[in-house]
Amino acid sequence: MTRSERVRVAAQRAWAGAGRRSRRVRQVQEALVRLVSQARSVQPGFRPWLRPFGLAVLNWAFDAACLAASLWALGIGVPWSGLLLAYTLTQIPGSLRLTPGSLGVVEVSLTTLLVSYGLRPDQAIAATLLYRISSYWVLQPIGWATWLGLTLRARPPAPRRA
Repeated sequence: MTRSERVRVAAQRAWAGAGRRSRRVRQVQEALVRLVSQARSVQPGFRPWLRPFGLAVLNWAFDAACLAASLWALGIGVPWSGLLLAYTLTQIPGSLRLTPGSLGVVEVSLTTLLVSYGLRPDQAIAATLLYRISSYWVLQPIGWATWLGLTLRARPPAPRRA
């Protein structure tokens, strides 16, 4: 529809007319113009992206190391050839966020991939559960406590009564 010049012109006219008739629509239009202007003004070069990229790689590496440590802690030989591939392939369904925290999705996909790379099903389930406990559940109370602390600190002070 947006390829048609007629449709685009009609949509622009309707949008502009709505802005003339409604103060709220006009405020939304102005906010969108500011947002687009700010987005176009941001032009980071190569160097500003190095630090976030490096931190993302470290996060990935430490998370994969957590999976390897989970296998090692259970006395299971770490299948190095398949571990990183299984971990990486698990990130795809995990990033879809079908459930909160990808609960169930990561566990099933990681267990399936570990079994396909040579672990027995009981070993794969135990390693996956230990990995998820240490990389997800242990961190939840820390995150909630941080959120609570920031929320309580950000509250405006109550007005004083004389």
